[in-house]
Amino acid sequence: MVYDKFFAVYKENKEEYSMKGINSFAAHITDKMETIMKNFNNTEKYPPRFKVILIEDTRIVLNDSKIERIIEISIKKGMLICEFCKSEKCPHIGFCYSLHQIYRTISS
Repeated sequence: MVYDKFFAVYKENKEEYSMKGINSFAAHITDKMETIMKNFNNTEKYPPRFKVILIEDTRIVLNDSKIERIIEISIKKGMLICEFCKSEKCPHIGFCYSLHQIYRTISS
């Protein structure tokens, strides 16, 4: 069990943790979680590629941070068309289909 493993590590190193100001098992877990979050916080190193700027009845506007461009997606007859890629199948379109808001726009 995961709890047992963490508790065993805490017990084995209790004196060392005490010197760091970690005086309880809860503090030990909090310290471990903070360390993991600092080491693996990818949102600081790698921000999301796409960001929605605007959703309207006839278009979606995205910011693509990888290519540093504003991308317009047209909505025509319930279909999404990327004006940048001139395609109905590209990463921009795939991202748009992941947005629950567009389904109301497409169906109307």
